[in-house]
Amino acid sequence: MPTSRVKKDNNIDKGNKSKHLPVRKRKTLVGKVVSKKMEKTVIVEITSKMAHPKYKKVVTKTKRYKARASKQIDVGKFVRIEQSRPFSKEVSWRVIEVIE
Repeated sequence: MPTSRVKKDNNIDKGNKSKHLPVRKRKTLVGKVVSKKMEKTVIVEITSKMAHPKYKKVVTKTKRYKARASKQIDVGKFVRIEQSRPFSKEVSWRVIEVIE
């Protein structure tokens, strides 16, 4: 007759008694600034190339993110953005550095 046993979680660190979640690495992307019309926000366009699943043709996909910038960045510059807490309804990314 099987008995019900409570499984022990072996992944929990025995010495760490804190209930905080582990720190996750944030997502980062590199893209080009296409608009700076807002005061603290820039629009960054990320382009990626991928092969079409059926036809195998290389397709360019673009996606635009609104990112919080601490200083004004000129249009055409390449920047690195990082995912962060929501600053507003549509802004959940922030500019880390200007690459070019």
